[in-house]
Amino acid sequence: MNCRKLAPPSVGLEPTPPNLGPLPRLNPPLQSPALTPLREFLNALRGWWQAFGYMKKQGLRAYHLAGPAALTVIAFSGFRLTRALTDWIRNAALDCLKL
Repeated sequence: MNCRKLAPPSVGLEPTPPNLGPLPRLNPPLQSPALTPLREFLNALRGWWQAFGYMKKQGLRAYHLAGPAALTVIAFSGFRLTRALTDWIRNAALDCLKL
């Protein structure tokens, strides 16, 4: 049996629906953009701890602790310097206002 299309030849193929891709998913709580800094900090801490284990095996533990110790000293020195400068500026401003 010979089957023919009933549509006229000027009618082309049916248009295909656009590919919309997968539906967007809501971010679960652990993938929230607000938690990204915390997640990055924990990844960095985990990497530091693994590096500490490697340095301990090689007998270089003291050198690995020297970096964070130096950063801590620099940070606290910066806080003290900031406090001293703030007090100096405040006292200078109050002295000028008293005149």
